[in-house]
Amino acid sequence: MGGGGPAAGDGLLWMIFKTFEGIENVGLHVHIMQTIGIVMIGRYLTIKVVFFVSYRRMKSAIVAGDSAAVGKQLAVIRRLVGANLVLGPITVASGGAYWR
Repeated sequence: MGGGGPAAGDGLLWMIFKTFEGIENVGLHVHIMQTIGIVMIGRYLTIKVVFFVSYRRMKSAIVAGDSAAVGKQLAVIRRLVGANLVLGPITVASGGAYWR
């Protein structure tokens, strides 16, 4: 833990160890928020890989004039991004101060 506070990039550790005085004092809402956040990071990394593969395929299909293939690749991208858009508000709501 860097000790610089939330602005230094170690915000979660700062919150757990300074505000709650250790992981054993953290409520369920923080664990839920952290778990969903980790899932979102994994999905984001997957999106980056799949997005660029799908984007290349979509770009090739556009050049070839194959609108069915363009739609298929666009659907893959939309599905991946849409799932994270749903998880975002759930993450924010799960970590609210009203859970205390």
